[in-house]
Amino acid sequence: MTIRDTDRRGGIPTASPEDRDRKSRTYGRRVSKVTASRGCSQTEANKLLKRLIALTAHHEPPYTEPYVRWCGRTAGVIPPPTRYEQVYYSVGGGFVVDETGLAEYQDQDSVVDFTGVPYPFKNAEEMVAMGRETGHSIAEMKRANELLTADAKNLDAGLDNLWAVMNSSIDRGMHTEGKLPGGLDVKRRAKCIYDNLNNDRKNEKFAHTVMDWISVYAMAVNEENAAGGRIITAPTNGAAGIIPAVIRYYLEFCPSACVRGVREFLLVSSAIGGLIKHNASISGAEVGCQGEVGSASAMAAAGLAAVLGGSNEQVENAAEIALEHHLGMTCDPIGGLVQVPCIERNALGAVKAISAASLALRGDGTHFVPLDSAIKTMRETGHDMLTKYKETSQGGLAINVTEC
Repeated sequence: MTIRDTDRRGGIPTASPEDRDRKSRTYGRRVSKVTASRGCSQTEANKLLKRLIALTAHHEPPYTEPYVRWCGRTAGVIPPPTRYEQVYYSVGGGFVVDETGLAEYQDQDSVVDFTGVPYPFKNAEEMVAMGRETGHSIAEMKRANELLTADAKNLDAGLDNLWAVMNSSIDRGMHTEGKLPGGLDVKRRAKCIYDNLNNDRKNEKFAHTVMDWISVYAMAVNEENAAGGRIITAPTNGAAGIIPAVIRYYLEFCPSACVRGVREFLLVSSAIGGLIKHNASISGAEVGCQGEVGSASAMAAAGLAAVLGGSNEQVENAAEIALEHHLGMTCDPIGGLVQVPCIERNALGAVKAISAASLALRGDGTHFVPLDSAIKTMRETGHDMLTKYKETSQGGLAINVTEC
């Protein structure tokens, strides 16, 4: 099975299987060296190759076959004949489609049925206009749309469950220590930071300490993600810590917070996330980290602005500010693992979301750059971005920091 990431607009794979990850070449050289130095037989070489595959099993599917193909040739091993081959494309948010699904995904307007949808907004301009015409908030419109497929009781239960899983991932992350799997030996830091914050007995208190709390909430979730724990894709696993961190901030530090507010937060966030995915992308392999952390930050900023009493215009402004200031962000994970710089990047994305919401709430909703323009810019920037900066670990920090 071959799995490739693709540029949605052209349907062109962003990297060939052999060039997908620079570690494939590293492991290939290792097998070659061992084979040459030991002068091993074909049988021994095959054993080495099997061992190599086992070592790389923790990677996602895109990495496994390139290792086998590249290292097989390097070690002088002839792999077994292909019995079945199918190409799949990662389109972000955990979704994988085949060739037919990709064509439909590229032309979403032709396959999305808006029949019966009370508020069928396809961009931010339409969303704000519908709210202005009807007098409804973004959360109310999104809720009405969701009630087409679920009754009110089940919708609320689903939203409550989403938050419960998010919150538990924060708590687990803040109470678990050790090293993350994958080979980089990255130390889990959330528990240490959490303990330091709880045990701080200094007389001098700083107002910016609240940012440490926001950061530790986000880092806890992403450490859980890196360790294979249970999290909520929001909108991707690599950016899963931002929305939970901002909701936890809302509950812990905003006096007016309530459970109903969490539901409203999630509805507004999903409305913004839907617009971004529909008109651009949430895939790091397609547009870089601006599509993951940038999208999550915009979603969180909009949700917070809404629950703090913002108008639809202020909510749209909050999302725009957060997204605009993530434009151009690359996706360059060291070792191909969602650990460095991804975990800290979520912490900063959460802080930036709260700052964006606060700025928007200080204004009246009028602003220079529309959210739709920021989304379009993100799509175009991602299209122009070199493949090596889009989740391939072939550029940026991934090649400039030595893996130890």
